[in-house]
Amino acid sequence: MFECTCAAPVERVFAAFANPVERANCGAPSDTAAFIYDKADFREGGTDNFRCGDKSDPLYLDVTTYYDIVHN
Repeated sequence: MFECTCAAPVERVFAAFANPVERANCGAPSDTAAFIYDKADFREGGTDNFRCGDKSDPLYLDVTTYYDIVHN
């Protein structure tokens, strides 16, 4: 489960999460880390494939599957 608290309107947070470029920018925990989306399909039943880790070697692979998305 993904949980995060943001000091922004719900609509802005949802829009950022739906955009893989913005999601990658806010997902990296530091300036030396990277999230690279190889596939981004933000919809119910969709999947994201991404790599993360150090910017010079993002060696961790992950797949996210969206089962239920509630708009805003």
